[in-house]
Amino acid sequence: MNGDLRLGRQGFWIGSLLVWAVFFGGLMHLQFSQTLALVWAGAAVIALLALMRARMLDRGRSPWSIALILVPLLGAVWLFWELACRGTPDAGVPRT
Repeated sequence: MNGDLRLGRQGFWIGSLLVWAVFFGGLMHLQFSQTLALVWAGAAVIALLALMRARMLDRGRSPWSIALILVPLLGAVWLFWELACRGTPDAGVPRT
């Protein structure tokens, strides 16, 4: 991926909703095959991580901040807040 990739709040939410819609739509057709369903879920996770990475760069944060989702409850709340906020005009470079 290009390091200059940025994604505004609207683009992030539209992209996320599309990934989830395609994921659940495809999952309904793969309900009898666990292997294909796992591959399908993996593809959805990769797509969502790419969207979150682009959004974090737009916010001026390091994409490694996504790892905070592993912190129970507070990590998820913080990540949701970061992804739901507007991007800053001088964003694009992670803060140090």
